[in-house]
Amino acid sequence: MSGLAVSELLSGLLHQRVSPIIAVAEGVIALTPGRVAEFFISLVGNNDKPLLIGMTIAGLLVLSAAVGMLALRFVVAAEGAFIAMGVIAILAVNARLTSSASTYVPAIVGTVVAIAILAVLAPRAASSVRPEPTVAAGDEGSWRDHEASRRQFLVLSGALALAAVVAGGTGRFLAHSRTVVEVARRRLKLPVQAVSAPPGTQLDVQGIEPWVTSQERFYRIDTALSVPQILPADWELRIHGMVDKEVTVTYQDLLDRGLDDAWITLCCVSNEVGGDLISNARWSGVRIADVLAEVGVHNDADAVLSTS
Repeated sequence: MSGLAVSELLSGLLHQRVSPIIAVAEGVIALTPGRVAEFFISLVGNNDKPLLIGMTIAGLLVLSAAVGMLALRFVVAAEGAFIAMGVIAILAVNARLTSSASTYVPAIVGTVVAIAILAVLAPRAASSVRPEPTVAAGDEGSWRDHEASRRQFLVLSGALALAAVVAGGTGRFLAHSRTVVEVARRRLKLPVQAVSAPPGTQLDVQGIEPWVTSQERFYRIDTALSVPQILPADWELRIHGMVDKEVTVTYQDLLDRGLDDAWITLCCVSNEVGGDLISNARWSGVRIADVLAEVGVHNDADAVLSTS
């Protein structure tokens, strides 16, 4: 538990979008067959992602508890199990983030902390649950020693559990804190003018949605478990593959090209008849067709694949 909490805290301090826990959860999504995922989503709806994160955390805690029980008899095997869990976390993070020196720090430090705490708690746990033979024979002094050892273990493990909760909660808070990004968004001013709704589209009829969906009510379906936090200055789009020339476009490049405006209705593929996963708004941006025409798309290319 402490190892997971430390890795979560470090991920928040390093401003990484994906912590080891989130990386493992996203790995579960990637390995889950499509039909199984669709069935799961049909059962829980938009709660699928928080539920998956909760299930991942619960599974890791149960597995950690099992490793702790193993350490009562086989400490080396338990340490090996934690190392294996750390390797899995590193591989999961590597698959989700661009590799850098700091990418693996949370998973590595979390694994080291887990093994260190195991080395501290395992002997105390063993002595607290397995009294010496003299205790069973009624030796009062040995019994007091056993009780003292048991109390020390409970106090120490409780303190570590509390510290883990605080560290993990702080890491989650930092991960969800979008202060810097929100400030950048408020400062960002697009060179566009306000446009009124087309004539005849604002119908005063009960039960009919307004022509323009407000930003607060615009539907949103996240494809990632952790919402990206990217400053405009750091954002870039790489266009590559079956094109004549690969290019990388920055946010400023898009602004310099000039923006087009259009009324666009977006509808989720999962939206049911009469559902609320559909919204309409005035969108400003650069036409993808114009950008693709400049880079030169090969004749045998039949689709645009977008990843993030």
